[in-house]
Amino acid sequence: MRGEWFETGQLCTGCGVAMLEDVPPLAPAAGEIAYALAGLTLIERTAVTADLFDLHVRFRWEDDLVIVVPATAEDFVDRLLDEVVPDERDPGSSSVLT
Repeated sequence: MRGEWFETGQLCTGCGVAMLEDVPPLAPAAGEIAYALAGLTLIERTAVTADLFDLHVRFRWEDDLVIVVPATAEDFVDRLLDEVVPDERDPGSSSVLT
């Protein structure tokens, strides 16, 4: 889905990413990994959201452009962010919060 535009009825007021209805958001629980993605552009955050949605990885967005995923998805999300964020960008543009 990356690179495709789609229509949605609602955008997140915190991050501007389209709300997705088919995958329920991740409920707060132990065993989570949080990523601070304030350094990503809206298009990059949308790509991350779309990829997680397409692969049925549960997630939730929190204040200050932080995305939370199950700890079991950490390796996958790390690889995903490596693909989405251009190599020339400072590697500190996204960071893991534990």
